[in-house]
Amino acid sequence: MVDQISNRRRVGYFLFALLLAFLVYWGTGLLEAQQRLVLAVVAVAVVLWVSEVIPLYITSLLSSFLLIVVAGFGAQEIFQPYFDSVIVLFLGGFILARAMQKYDLDSLVATTLLRRIGTNPYIFILGLMIVTAFLSMWMSNTAAAAIMIPICIVVLKENGICSQTSHFAKGCVLAVAYAATIGGLSTIVGSPPNAIAVRFLAENSIEKIEITFLGWMAQTVPFVIVALLYVWLMVCLLNRPEVKEITLNRREAGLTRNQVLIMGVFGVTVLGWLTTQLTGLTSATVALLPILLLYGMGLLDDTDLGKISWGTLLLFGGGLSLGSALVKVKIDVLLAEILARYLLGVPLFLIVVILVFFGILITMIVSNTASAAILVPLMIPVAKALGLDVRAMAILIAIGVSLDFMMPVGTPPNAIAYSTGLVRVKEMIKNGVLMNLGTGMILALMYYFFWT
Repeated sequence: MVDQISNRRRVGYFLFALLLAFLVYWGTGLLEAQQRLVLAVVAVAVVLWVSEVIPLYITSLLSSFLLIVVAGFGAQEIFQPYFDSVIVLFLGGFILARAMQKYDLDSLVATTLLRRIGTNPYIFILGLMIVTAFLSMWMSNTAAAAIMIPICIVVLKENGICSQTSHFAKGCVLAVAYAATIGGLSTIVGSPPNAIAVRFLAENSIEKIEITFLGWMAQTVPFVIVALLYVWLMVCLLNRPEVKEITLNRREAGLTRNQVLIMGVFGVTVLGWLTTQLTGLTSATVALLPILLLYGMGLLDDTDLGKISWGTLLLFGGGLSLGSALVKVKIDVLLAEILARYLLGVPLFLIVVILVFFGILITMIVSNTASAAILVPLMIPVAKALGLDVRAMAILIAIGVSLDFMMPVGTPPNAIAYSTGLVRVKEMIKNGVLMNLGTGMILALMYYFFWT
């Protein structure tokens, strides 16, 4: 019976997507035929991304198929983004994260750092957030949360406060989830929307803008620090610890030979990313180093390749392909002309606030990768038409679509926090509303005063 309901739901959404595609096609009769077809494909993709009746990466593949078969694009131009330089960059990051997880280096680093932050519960929450954010800079926010929440649970159990009635327990798991999301905004490899912004800035038709790994960090790390401090204060105010002191197990663990080798590879890779302007290498080229070194030293094998998130890479590639199609048929230019007509004369700060919270709203119903793949290429010409800084606008949108803290389905870290059973949905919403509003306003202020 459940399968029948599930199949009916799936068929229903497919029919709705088809109907919406026809409505979009026939409702945009003033546009050129290929523009209308691309918009129809976008309509299908959005419905399927929102409903999740099929995996997100399958929707990406379907959109690429439709762009070739229905919208008349060549296979080469549609499939090229699937091995774009930003895909290689993320592949290198995933391989590095896999090595750290396989040899428990991530857990060792996390527990070692936590043992050094003291026993004050407020400082413990801050320490959890800093460690989580640091891990999330170099691996997916999902992996960072998946590492830190079990460590957090162990500490809570050792202190006898791992229950749904404990405000401190709620605060800890929510703090980890939020820090995983925010920390990933610091680097290009930390979150897919970041790399999407870099890619479309480098290839947009208005002006080619290159952002280096260090250049991205210079712009985003100040925001991340302020956002983390704000979230820490809010988590502590909304979930006041009922304990005065936390007991931390002081077990020490030595490094194994393999862990030392992986730390060396990690250090070389990060150094390579931070010095691309000196070496002349691209971030994607540097990302090949951990793949070559880790496999060359026998630290990883074929089974490890199967354990990285290929679905994310396919979703990523399909999103880039769809975004490129929107640019190639000049939907971005059309949107820029329309929005410029209505937004000219509107105060800059109000425009920024609207765009930030529009991004947050969109990512509450569509994955942040899909949101960025559609919005970033569309907003670049809008920024140009309004006389705004194109580079800052792309970064603003990329970060904005990642700031969803309200619902369990909003981000994978939120879902992991909810799965502990320590927080209920209404508690996530109560905390998340303030996080969304606060971080959104911090982002808007950062753009207005420092990025332009």
